[in-house]
Amino acid sequence: MHGLFLWILLYVVFMYLITPIIIRFTQKMSAAPKFESVDLATLPDSAAQFLWSCQQALESEGFETVGHLSWQNSAPNLFPLLTLFMNRATQVKAVAAAIYVVTPQGAKLTTSYVEFISRYQDETVLGTSNAAVLGTYKHGPKQKSLRLPDVQSPAELYGIHRRRMAQIGGAIEPLPATGTEITVQEQRMIEDFEEQVQFGRMYLDRTSNLYRPTWKGAYLMTWSQLQPMKNIRNSQEHRKSVASLKELEVPAVGLRV
Repeated sequence: MHGLFLWILLYVVFMYLITPIIIRFTQKMSAAPKFESVDLATLPDSAAQFLWSCQQALESEGFETVGHLSWQNSAPNLFPLLTLFMNRATQVKAVAAAIYVVTPQGAKLTTSYVEFISRYQDETVLGTSNAAVLGTYKHGPKQKSLRLPDVQSPAELYGIHRRRMAQIGGAIEPLPATGTEITVQEQRMIEDFEEQVQFGRMYLDRTSNLYRPTWKGAYLMTWSQLQPMKNIRNSQEHRKSVASLKELEVPAVGLRV
């Protein structure tokens, strides 16, 4: 019994106290993020199949495919891929993301999701995604995000996003001009990093031109992914999802109510 208690104590100490220290000194994001075009044929099968299926689904909904991209300045051994879409008729941007890691056993897909984004002239950002993994960044009140991991159909998720657009109203900010979409996407990433700087969770290391977590950020981001905070956050977002779908008069698809 005492041995089990000791192992539990060591686990808690490592995860809650030591892991944030490791994150503090190892996590880094380039202050000049760059996306490069990739060929789906060169990607791991699971990632390629996901991005291709999203492309087929979204093009049937009126989206144009800007490109399949990789983020070259991401963390070591972590390979975020995304396909960027624009629907100029509705002024909605869509991103299909597939993130995989390289291990000694080969490439392993860790998460994949679709997100629809609409920006408004009052700086409101409306986002609707089916990401299964909780985010680690903090956002301000202008960020209106809804996470629906049970809605796997891109077309169905887009329909919900369109209902949210109708509900919120307001003047839409036009999508980036043709040919500038990738550059604007890179700028949006920098804006996200700067928002974390404002919240005291990241800082810009000007010597290396990298964004790194502060002590506060390292601990809060780590703790947000651990129990019991993970379950608390999932429960909060679940209740938010059910309430939002009810308000939109959309059936709570696959959601426990």
